[in-house]
Amino acid sequence: MAAQTQDAKLVHLNGVDFLVDGFLFKRPEVKHYVLTHFHSDHTVGLTRGFDSGTIYCTEVTAALIINMMGVDPAHVRALPLEQTVEVQGVSLTFVDAGHCPGSAMAAFEAPGVDGVILHTGDCRASNDTRTQLQRWLAGRSVEELFLDTTYCSARWRFVPQAVACEWLQEITRRELEREPKTLFVVGCYQIGKERAAASVAAAAKSPVFVEPRRWKVIQLAGWGDAELCEGQRLWSIDKEGCCVWMCALGGLAHDVLKHFLDSTKGQFEAVVAFSPTGWSWSKGMAQGSTGCRCWAENDGRTRVYSVPYSEHSSFDELQALVRQLRPKRLIPTVNSAPRAVPTDRCARGVRASAVVLHVAWA
Repeated sequence: MAAQTQDAKLVHLNGVDFLVDGFLFKRPEVKHYVLTHFHSDHTVGLTRGFDSGTIYCTEVTAALIINMMGVDPAHVRALPLEQTVEVQGVSLTFVDAGHCPGSAMAAFEAPGVDGVILHTGDCRASNDTRTQLQRWLAGRSVEELFLDTTYCSARWRFVPQAVACEWLQEITRRELEREPKTLFVVGCYQIGKERAAASVAAAAKSPVFVEPRRWKVIQLAGWGDAELCEGQRLWSIDKEGCCVWMCALGGLAHDVLKHFLDSTKGQFEAVVAFSPTGWSWSKGMAQGSTGCRCWAENDGRTRVYSVPYSEHSSFDELQALVRQLRPKRLIPTVNSAPRAVPTDRCARGVRASAVVLHVAWA
């Protein structure tokens, strides 16, 4: 959950203020707002009546807030990734954050100011994400880093997202061998976890059923034309022919799953739900997908697996990002006290992990 403190939201550069995911803190003198992505903890305070200035965001996020929230497009400025806009002498650029569709890090630069101010929003700092960021920086230093510290503890050394997707497929295949007439339910947010659902669909060789509202979000996010490898459409708003459904993460209780099973009137004999979250990580998972334990009820007919699929950075990825960027100041944006800690110790060779931990848990 993003911290609702102004210290984690306000970027001040050359006399110009930007509030990043900070609509709760809007005030008359601030005219520039940055939205990094379309998750509800980042749109807190944003309503359809917003008229306090201009919202800068990616094209996908712009489509979502306009069409799903009713925000007036006159107050929204959509930017393609890595295309810079000048705002009162400050350069603003979005760089891929590797989080949900439309997510971006916001980079701020200004003449006469050394380095870049980088706000990651929520991010998955995978090797690919870090490589793209380093390419864009082209050797420029990072003065301040507002960092997504969701998993800033050494216990959260979960696997890369691609590995988690492989595990989802392996579990799906094993469950189909156990019971061929199995319904799979993948937990999700209003946007996000699409790759997890696609992985299960590929293993089950089935389209994914989604409710009409989620289907609209998927279309606006640019995923509407996605296909399974067989050329079959990935998404469907018709349950017929689908053995994979998407459901809110909060709806994976066994009584709900039993209701799903009963509602199919004999079409399925079992239901398997996946809770794709980094919080499920345990050392036992180091052995692979077999380390993802099954919680079974209703005589084994309803089964829940927590799989460490995450759209946030693992602790190792946080270490790698801070080590690569070596920011002069680091401002944690999640699970932290509202203050910044100078990171000049990084430049003197102290391990980046120590700095990140100090910031996040001080």
